[in-house]
Amino acid sequence: MGIKPKYRKARIIAQWIAKKYPSRLVLTHVGLGPYRPHNAPQTLSDGDIRMTGVNRHWVQAIVVLKSRVLVVDAITRPDLSCISRLLLAKDRFRTTPELQAWRRLPVYLVLLYDQESPDLLDLARQHGIRTVFYHSPDD
Repeated sequence: MGIKPKYRKARIIAQWIAKKYPSRLVLTHVGLGPYRPHNAPQTLSDGDIRMTGVNRHWVQAIVVLKSRVLVVDAITRPDLSCISRLLLAKDRFRTTPELQAWRRLPVYLVLLYDQESPDLLDLARQHGIRTVFYHSPDD
């Protein structure tokens, strides 16, 4: 029995980051965006909204470098929705309270993949997303 896809993605990201950026600050499974959505009832406190986390977009990993920030996602099979997830992550990065220390750094998007999909790779590059082939040695 193989590893579930979500765990394969996490393993691919962890291995790639450990190999490429072993001594950098890495945040994983990061909620992005403001806590209080525009349509939140005023009766809810900020703490209540933070606790639900319902309206936050999640990203697999963020790598903080000296001069830039990398937002990293991975796919284990061709999936065009990864493009929109990464673009949304970049958009929400600067509005995330926990990431304010790095909001002035440029944000770069990285997509790790282990199966070729020319259409997906072309679309990613059109949107300025760096694509990196990475196949886990454990597979």
